[in-house]
Amino acid sequence: MSSSLKKADQLFAEKKRELTRQLNEQKIQNEVHASLRKYFSEQQFDQNPHLLGDYGEVYSHIKKNSTSKKWIKFAYDFFEDYIKELNAQHRLDLELPHAVLDIKRDKPIVTMSWNADGHEINDLVQQLYNYWELAESCDSFSNEEIVGNIILSAILFGGLNEKAELNALLEHLRNPVKVRHYKDLNILFLESHSNHYGDIFIDEYTVRKSRNFIPDPVTRLWLIHFNLRDIRHVHLPVEGYLEYIFRKIKKKFKKNSLSHLLQHARYNWLQLPNVDIDPALSECLIGNLLSCGLPEQEFERFVQPKFKYKHELTTEVIHQSKNLPPQTVYLHHEQDALKD
Repeated sequence: MSSSLKKADQLFAEKKRELTRQLNEQKIQNEVHASLRKYFSEQQFDQNPHLLGDYGEVYSHIKKNSTSKKWIKFAYDFFEDYIKELNAQHRLDLELPHAVLDIKRDKPIVTMSWNADGHEINDLVQQLYNYWELAESCDSFSNEEIVGNIILSAILFGGLNEKAELNALLEHLRNPVKVRHYKDLNILFLESHSNHYGDIFIDEYTVRKSRNFIPDPVTRLWLIHFNLRDIRHVHLPVEGYLEYIFRKIKKKFKKNSLSHLLQHARYNWLQLPNVDIDPALSECLIGNLLSCGLPEQEFERFVQPKFKYKHELTTEVIHQSKNLPPQTVYLHHEQDALKD
């Protein structure tokens, strides 16, 4: 598919998603208006606005019947308009309502469970070190072990803590072409599948998230072994490779082992030397907060912006004026003369 057609498809998909969002919002808005109109009629607020009191009953009704934050927002907007109408009809000066929202604090990261679950992660790291150190040489590791160690290292040391991102890493290993070098860093431009959130629109139904993965030293070491072996047969899923490594360290791989590992691996990488990551970013890395990186082209523009200098802008204006009709150029010169 040509780039122009692909861009047209992406634009069509974007407009369709926007239309769907608008229709959903209109549906919620209609539900809100119908619910509040019925409630206000039953309470006879139109005939006797003073029955509204301090709006406490209305607030309770909104909270009880709300289904989402959008519902609450539309309800308070409608209630405010309703009070304005009552003031105008009855020549009153009723106070406009204030939105009452439930505010929840972010859960702390470092808790008692953090230490308990982190202790298991710490034991796993120690077992992993012993397994590596007791190997006779790098040649003693099978191809499956090398791929498994890449995945496990990326989880424990590199902060790659979403299942979709690990699948994207496996895709990269099957065809390792998107590796770019910036200063002294190697960057893997991964594209993970996403159900509803992302920055790359493949088609009408497919969305992907960009992930700019900079491998940590341990993961880089295993990637070097991977490239030296020229491994291209990557046939197992993420769980299959992890189970392979767990057998090597004589640890049982359970159904919830992967999800537990992804959720608590930050106990290790947050405490690595020279690591300075705030809690919000760590929440992004494990998928609790939705976020995405930059596609390759956008990343390149970000790290190496192309600035236009004054002489370039002047040259560009002259070049554009040559392509304009003669009368347009004349008008531009005439305007310049008037300014003088």
